Amino acid sequence: MDKKKIIIYIVGGIVSLCVLFVPEIISNAKENEPEKPKITTVATTIVSDETGIITEKEVEINSHEQSDLAVANWFAEYLTSEEQSSKDDSRIKNVSDYQFYARSLGLDKDYFFNPELWEVYYNDEINLNRDITEEDIYLIRLNPYKLLDLYAGRVNKTVDELCADLSVSKQTLYYNWGYDPCSVDYEKEHKANKVTYSQKEEEIFGKFNYEDRASIMRTKMLVISDGNVIFSDTPNDSLEIIRRDNLKTFSDEYYQYSKYSDEERKQQYSIDNIGIRAVIPIKIPNAYNDITDEYAADKEVTAMLNYSPFAYGCKSEDMIDIMSYFSTEVNEDE
Repeated sequence: MDKKKIIIYIVGGIVSLCVLFVPEIISNAKENEPEKPKITTVATTIVSDETGIITEKEVEINSHEQSDLAVANWFAEYLTSEEQSSKDDSRIKNVSDYQFYARSLGLDKDYFFNPELWEVYYNDEINLNRDITEEDIYLIRLNPYKLLDLYAGRVNKTVDELCADLSVSKQTLYYNWGYDPCSVDYEKEHKANKVTYSQKEEEIFGKFNYEDRASIMRTKMLVISDGNVIFSDTPNDSLEIIRRDNLKTFSDEYYQYSKYSDEERKQQYSIDNIGIRAVIPIKIPNAYNDITDEYAADKEVTAMLNYSPFAYGCKSEDMIDIMSYFSTEVNEDE
């Protein structure tokens, strides 16, 4: 297979025709805020008066690694609040949801705009037609383990203690991560007195701060076409059909766990010996205010709908180590 060599010059000054951005990790991060990359410019095959470090990376022309580089560029360039207004197709559309939710958790408003908090997946089956469409599809999400660390800290527990209190293992949560159906249109439904987060849910997951919590928790999609990156807050219809068929989920999104079918509640397959299901129960009082006596058992259980990459067919080995494309060695101008 033919290969081409990409030579990347890391410089501290301004250069023209930037093709990749690399972060410099800030050492003086705020308390409870992960170190956030500082963007510095990087150029390839550019003549510059600045001096810097030269690194080389071989990329197979026919592999998806070139698209990996485009995804790394997207994380460095667009996963910051300052860049969100620049390009319609590439930008995250609901930046304020992440900022509102960060504030709900007592964090800096831009806390979630950090590549180290995210996971990236590339699955060959999802990209079966890439030679026809000339597109690469990536699934991305906030890392549930990172979120669980936050939630456990809020209630002064370890992650294992928190999960024991929720009657679910951290591994089951990780592989079946998604959202509470009561979070969908929560502002509207809460105003109508249809749903109300319990005190326990607010203590762990934060009070409602006008964010779209369901949007924050579910898997998103990046499509790479001709080197351009298109962001979508949800996977496309084809992927949603794959999820439906994988998980045998054909119901509407019910508030009560017991309303889901036996097929939806049982394991359909396993990843790393963890069962993958359409919905899992969490021991938190249900936010739905109108549970009848017929569904009394649902009052103390919250449903979590599985919108993880694993629901769409991804496996652990499909995860891309996006941070490996980022260099932390940069020369700064004096």
